[in-house]
Amino acid sequence: MPGLGIFRLAASKWKLLLGVALLVVVGFMAMRLQTVNARLETAQSKAENLLKTNVENALEVAEYKRRQQNIETAIKAEQDRRRGVQDQLTELRSRIDNAPHDGCVGPAVHAVIDGLRIQSADHKD
Repeated sequence: MPGLGIFRLAASKWKLLLGVALLVVVGFMAMRLQTVNARLETAQSKAENLLKTNVENALEVAEYKRRQQNIETAIKAEQDRRRGVQDQLTELRSRIDNAPHDGCVGPAVHAVIDGLRIQSADHKD
């Protein structure tokens, strides 16, 4: 029987076949280890890039918040300034409205104009 010859050969050379099988397994494991190491290096590189990007984003967010705070402060200052101007205009209108209706309004108008001149001289704009 010619088919049994291979089994006889295998039985007589079992140590050699076991050695070859062991070398094949070790070679496969070495290639697999290289693949896993390459994937690990890629993952580590991506993680480092993500960390770097995260730090940059955190710095940009901090800068954005700082600018936003400055803008809010400027808006509040402008609102306060406009409120002051509005109060001054209201006060001037009331002085004009309180001028005598049946008499000479010249002194009241001159007082208002003089008040505007004084405010204009004090104003920084």
